[in-house]
Amino acid sequence: MKLTIYFILALAALGASTTAHASGIDTAPGTMAFVARLSSSGAPVTGVHDIQLDLFAADTGGATLWTEDHSGFSVPTDGVVFIDLGVLTPLDGTLLDGTARFLQITIDGTASDARVRVESAPYAIRAGVCGDADHLQSHPVSDLQLRLQGACGTGQSIQSINQDGSLTCETDQNTLFTAGAGLTLSAGNAFSADFTAVQKRVANTCSANQYITAIAADGSLTCGNDQSGTTFTAGAGLQLAGGVLTVDTGVVQHTLLTSCSAAGQAISAVDNAGSVTCVSEIANQNSSSQVASFSIAGTGRSNLVRTGTESGTTDAPGANLGGYDGVVHRRAESGTATAGNVVAKTDALSLQRDGSTGGMTLVFTALAAPASAECTLVAANGTASAVVKEMATGDAGPLALFADAAHVVFAHCVLGTVGHTTEVTLHRLGQGAAVWTGFLTSTLSQ
Repeated sequence: MKLTIYFILALAALGASTTAHASGIDTAPGTMAFVARLSSSGAPVTGVHDIQLDLFAADTGGATLWTEDHSGFSVPTDGVVFIDLGVLTPLDGTLLDGTARFLQITIDGTASDARVRVESAPYAIRAGVCGDADHLQSHPVSDLQLRLQGACGTGQSIQSINQDGSLTCETDQNTLFTAGAGLTLSAGNAFSADFTAVQKRVANTCSANQYITAIAADGSLTCGNDQSGTTFTAGAGLQLAGGVLTVDTGVVQHTLLTSCSAAGQAISAVDNAGSVTCVSEIANQNSSSQVASFSIAGTGRSNLVRTGTESGTTDAPGANLGGYDGVVHRRAESGTATAGNVVAKTDALSLQRDGSTGGMTLVFTALAAPASAECTLVAANGTASAVVKEMATGDAGPLALFADAAHVVFAHCVLGTVGHTTEVTLHRLGQGAAVWTGFLTSTLSQ
């Protein structure tokens, strides 16, 4: 069915406006009259139909701004319909705000050929203006604030605003302000700092070799001469001369000025001036023979230590000690289980490997004096045992100290003869390992 609409009367939109009267304020109805003749293929549309009315912002397309459904509407035989828009869904001034609106009618799901522009009725054009005017007329002029006129002069402020827009001015008095601590308030509304209570900015400086002794309220300075003899005192480690503080090198150690740069040397002394004295380092017992020089108790000593080797072919440590009485610490290491490898020595006794991974033998020739060997052993399971060997003058070795020592992981032995005792502490690098490491200390009295 092709639907054709012939508009008998133009749509008249009054909008949702208000009119003001002396007796009060009324609101215009939120409805709009719509009259049209409906036809299809030239014949009037009659009978009962479902009519839908929609408002749009454009003559084509766009979203629906308002819609109203009149279901079961009875159309007379001539096809002319009279419908009040807004009866079911009210119209208001927000929707009919003066911008273009277009009405589309849809009958039984079929939309009309074109949308119809909503027009204003002749006197409805003035309705919005008259509503505002009537509203104002309901109030006397005395209820309204007229535009401000005039201004207050310099040194004045607005006290009040009258209904006719005129101003009442007053002079700004000092009594409106109070000067707080450190401020003063003078005539003419001028605040300033009270320099009897506030420090004025420092305006000058003291000369070289002077210092500030006082600062006056006006910012001026009182200066005094800086005297080294009365102002400063040199404390411990310092000395004062002519106002200059320096470090007293007779008390404080000077920075080191030299070093021991040669291989195998170490610092043995540092003097007050920072100069160092260098000596040769002592090699561990299992290194090759080495000659070292020391100054002990002010006496120069040479050939202090001659170390042994695992082969046992070199001299005992006491052979080249001369007349030195003292203690020598050395590092011990035995890397193989070969029988005869030396672990530690005195001048008469030699602790050597016995060919097993953990066993040790005490080797010596006919003794010139009594000697002894005492060892404490600790096994991997934590058990401990002791070995004590005593030798008389003329005895000769070798003697097994701990031949059955497969589980020993720690040993501490003291080898002693008259004038020379060696104490050695050894650690084995795990049960069954062939390597022993540790350190020894020799006490010498030659």
